[in-house]
Amino acid sequence: MLHNFFLECGARANKMRVYEMVTDPCARTKVGYLLVRGGLHVSTPKTAPSRR
Repeated sequence: MLHNFFLECGARANKMRVYEMVTDPCARTKVGYLLVRGGLHVSTPKTAPSRR
């Protein structure tokens, strides 16, 4: 699990680097979306869904 964490951090760092380098608005929007979507996996706690 720790290995996966480091892979996620590396992928996020690369996306941030691309976001800062690119000037095309469409590409920035796409990479920004991927950054936000990827960030949700890191910050969301892993809890089992409740059954009702």
